[in-house]
Amino acid sequence: MIVPFVFILLQTSCTWTKDAKNNVILSSGCTAAIIFMNANAANFHLMPGSPAIGNAVCLPEVTTDFDGVPRPNRAPNTYFQGDTGCDIGAYQFVVPNPPPAAPKNLRIIRT
Repeated sequence: MIVPFVFILLQTSCTWTKDAKNNVILSSGCTAAIIFMNANAANFHLMPGSPAIGNAVCLPEVTTDFDGVPRPNRAPNTYFQGDTGCDIGAYQFVVPNPPPAAPKNLRIIRT
């Protein structure tokens, strides 16, 4: 599957047209954001900061995403105020684990 780029429109009041090859051309009032990790490689996991994070309606019949991650996978308002805990799309955004803290008070012992 080849996807040149995938975007979600953030404003519904924008206008668009199509050119002779049926490509969509966004015009005035449009704001778009790329929301997937790598759509060209069919990696539709959400990028950090994606507007699709936390903006889905949580449906009781949809309990997991395509990776088996629970849906919702976080409490409401965790990622931002108004976060529903459910994400738009096939995959829930999983907050990356921070790297472990650097050890403190280390001593070098020579033997």
